[in-house]
Amino acid sequence: MSKQIAVSFESGYAKVSYGSQRNGALVITRTFTVKEDEFDAFLAREKTKDFIVLFSFQTFYQDVLLLPRVEMKYVDTLIEAEIKKNAPELKNFVFFSTILKEKVHEGRPVRETFVFAVDSTEINPILERFSRFGKRVKRLYADVFVLSCLVVGLDNVKDKTAMFMIDKGDYKTLFLVREGKLTFVRSIQSRGRGIDRYDVTNVNMTVNYARQTLREHPEELIIVNTAKDEVSTVEGLTLPTTIFRYPPGVMATGGDITGFVIPVAGLFLVKGHVRESLLPKLYQRAVSQEHFMRYASVAFVIVSLLCLGYIISGWNQVRQIRGMIDPIKAEIGSKRRVYEELESRNKDLQAVLPYINYLNAESAKPDIQKALATLQILNRDKVRVEEIEIINPGEELTIRVKGHITANTYGDLQSCFRKLADDMKSAKSGQVLVEKLDLTSKDFNIETTWKH
Repeated sequence: MSKQIAVSFESGYAKVSYGSQRNGALVITRTFTVKEDEFDAFLAREKTKDFIVLFSFQTFYQDVLLLPRVEMKYVDTLIEAEIKKNAPELKNFVFFSTILKEKVHEGRPVRETFVFAVDSTEINPILERFSRFGKRVKRLYADVFVLSCLVVGLDNVKDKTAMFMIDKGDYKTLFLVREGKLTFVRSIQSRGRGIDRYDVTNVNMTVNYARQTLREHPEELIIVNTAKDEVSTVEGLTLPTTIFRYPPGVMATGGDITGFVIPVAGLFLVKGHVRESLLPKLYQRAVSQEHFMRYASVAFVIVSLLCLGYIISGWNQVRQIRGMIDPIKAEIGSKRRVYEELESRNKDLQAVLPYINYLNAESAKPDIQKALATLQILNRDKVRVEEIEIINPGEELTIRVKGHITANTYGDLQSCFRKLADDMKSAKSGQVLVEKLDLTSKDFNIETTWKH
């Protein structure tokens, strides 16, 4: 798959990761951090057009709604109505939803659905920043969502409920994942990296809220560090605590990716998860229209070139046909004269044809004298030629040589025969038809062809 770029805006910095999916694994090839006030310069020099953007929203609405089991095309309408009722401060919002499970509530079937909504006014400046440099935001995700998808690959999270904490220094985001699906998000103020007593209190309060109000029972707390420094913890947490480690499907070839968890998680979602993107519908339509116009322009250029080529080809054919007409007209006028001349020459040819055939036949016969001259290679030690037969069937001679080899050992016998056969093969311009050696009687028989 082609190279993908993910950008995560975190605490005044933009963290950039390059990667691609290869054989089912995510390979991170490059990572670096840019100050937010220097990010425009990066966009100006970067050649890639499409970006995956991750953002940590401080103002958001999240809830688990119990929706009636209606057709999916009506689900978004129901969710919009619930958000307007429960979060009137969000005037113009964008949201995504995930169906957690179907169950029966108060005697009626419902869909338990997680909803996450943010105000468009927080998104528009991001999109405008990319648009100024001719860039497109391919997907826009909340950081908690991409992390919830990434942690599904962890063995200790797949089939249970766990709470995660994103440590971003001045604030921390807590989110709950149940059986691989995001179910709860909360942002809390913090006094720095690591976990101090103040953070312990907030985390424990969140755990109690999840147990008593949400009826969720997280089994452990997993800390996701967005910096390269180690996270320090203190005692007093009601949940056992571990530090997040990348699942086996994430590999790095471009250095340490410890502090790039969020952009790496964005690259993890290259395929699918279109509905969870928080791009406004107006922006999505504009991007779709741009893609359509680009492809339509390319198609128009291709069709125009094909038509132009067809016109040029037709014009050339007309010119060629016109060029052929005049010689044909002249040829038709002189047809009788050419035919009479042809008949006259044919009669002359018939008169000398027997002599030509005789000369061709004589020149095609092989030279027996030259063939006999080459047989002098048979005159060698330990070889006694007993019979030479030359057959002249026509264009080539067949030479059969029979004889006896005087040798004391089988190795000497075989070596002498092999050398004799190879010399005859190289001396003739034809090919060896028969090579026979009787190891008992030491008699040999070699048959070759001669073309000269």
